[in-house]
Amino acid sequence: MDELVPLHNAKIKENIREVLDLDLIKQQAEKGVLDFHHYGQYIISIMSKICAPVRDEKIRELSQQVDIVETFKGVMELLQLMRLDLANFTITMMRPNIIASSIEYEKAKFADFLKINSNGLQYTEKWLLRHFDAEKVTGSSSTGTNNVRQITHSLLTEAYLDLLEWDFNPDAEVWKILEYKILHYIFHKFIKNWMIFI
Repeated sequence: MDELVPLHNAKIKENIREVLDLDLIKQQAEKGVLDFHHYGQYIISIMSKICAPVRDEKIRELSQQVDIVETFKGVMELLQLMRLDLANFTITMMRPNIIASSIEYEKAKFADFLKINSNGLQYTEKWLLRHFDAEKVTGSSSTGTNNVRQITHSLLTEAYLDLLEWDFNPDAEVWKILEYKILHYIFHKFIKNWMIFI
C-alpha cells in the first residue's frame, strides 16, 4: 500500500510504517491478541484518502463489512484496482512526453532504415506510381512549378482516396508500419479484455 501513496504525502507514509509494523503485528498474532478489525478499518481509512473518487463506493462497502475475511479479500481486490488506477493516471500524465518521444524515435528509426536500404521507399514508390497518369502530365497545358504542383496534388489525392477503399492493400512503408501497430493494439486490447473475464 505504501507504493500507492504519493511521495508528497510523507505523513501518511510514516503513519503507515508505524501502524503496520510487521514485527508488532507478528508478536500480536503469536500472542493471539491481533485485532484484525482494527487493522482492516485502518487500511480502509488510508485507502479512502489515496484512492480515485470512482472507488469511493467500494470503500464505503468495505467499511461496512463485518466479516473480516471478506473485508481483507475486498481490500486486496481494491488494492489491485488502485494499482491500475495509478498506472493509468501515470500514463495519462506522461502521454504528451511519450508521444513526443515516440515521434522522434520513429523518425530516427525510419532514417536508419533508409540508410541501410538504398531503395528503402520502393513500396511507397509503387503505391504512388499506381495512381500516376502519364496522360495528365503530357496533356497538361500549364508549365513549370504550377504544373508540378497540380500533378503532385492529383497524384496524392488519388493515392489517399485509394486508402478509403475497404479492401486496399497498403504498399507504402508507413502504411505497413501502421498496419502492424493497429494489429498490435487490437491484440493487446483483446488480451486485456480477456484477462478481465478470467
